[in-house]
Amino acid sequence: VNGVLGGQEVYLKYVVSDSLLQWVNQFRPEIIYCHASSLMKLRFVRELKSILKIPLCIHIMDDWLNVRYNKGLFASKLNSNFYQDFESLLAESSLRMGIGRKMCDAYEKKFGCSFEPYSNVIDPAIWLKNNDKEQLKDEKFSIVYAGTINTKNFSNLETISKIVEQLHNEKMNCQLKIRTFHPRVELYRPVLERKPAVTIAEVPKHDEDMISLLKGADLLFLPVDFTNISIERMRYSIFAKIPAYMMSGTPVLVYGPAEVASVEYAIKEKWAYVVARKDEKTLKQAIIELASDPALREKLGRRAQEIGIRDFDANIVRKRFRTALAKAAFQSV
Repeated sequence: VNGVLGGQEVYLKYVVSDSLLQWVNQFRPEIIYCHASSLMKLRFVRELKSILKIPLCIHIMDDWLNVRYNKGLFASKLNSNFYQDFESLLAESSLRMGIGRKMCDAYEKKFGCSFEPYSNVIDPAIWLKNNDKEQLKDEKFSIVYAGTINTKNFSNLETISKIVEQLHNEKMNCQLKIRTFHPRVELYRPVLERKPAVTIAEVPKHDEDMISLLKGADLLFLPVDFTNISIERMRYSIFAKIPAYMMSGTPVLVYGPAEVASVEYAIKEKWAYVVARKDEKTLKQAIIELASDPALREKLGRRAQEIGIRDFDANIVRKRFRTALAKAAFQSV
């Protein structure tokens, strides 16, 4: 139904209920912090702000303006309303945040108001324990992808799955472990799993197990598809997994278009080996080069940790984040 109409806003509306308002008043917030990814959520936040009359902080994680309400009978009207309400919400906000510097720069230029970059953070102390990697001489060269699978990365995951199977058949001692979320495991297993070279299973449920998975690999894979929809959707995004990938000390292989912020970030800061064009032969050669050059892998891993500590250290970023919210909370509405 949503696909035909263009969005659920045609027949649904979020409202600030009496019970919610009672709970909020008991809590006595000093600022509203929100992620707004749809017209309905924007209007809900605006209604809540008009009732509470307190400052608002909006944090933009993805470029929703570019991908929402593009198809359906009422898509054009919904898209126009979304843009207008989004612009109004920005004007009403005391503090505006973006997922990264590229997004902030683009939105500042587009809307004429300031944005501050804040993305996922990580505690280096947890990840830097036992930082030295011990590799057994006869171990398989282990490549890991950990995270969601969707239309923005599936094609490139399928590509590397085929490449690793080829390398395995060519007697290179390597394997690819894809770890994702239920129910995607069973959904994508038929097309991505190629035993024994490629396996797919659920991501670890506990932080300690995730740390072991990433630190225990020889190479981490970060794919972004070379499709228009992927580029448009992910252009300004800094992927949530990047800080963990960096802090693992395991080298990262990025495969995706250079105009996507995460890929651009890797190229600029040299924290990963980047293949920024759609080329299976180049990707295959990159894996062979990384597998045969432990010095290069160590160099990339150390560089990633340095940049990760600089940009995503929770002990530093949390203080800056809290200070920004506190300052905004005391601004007049």
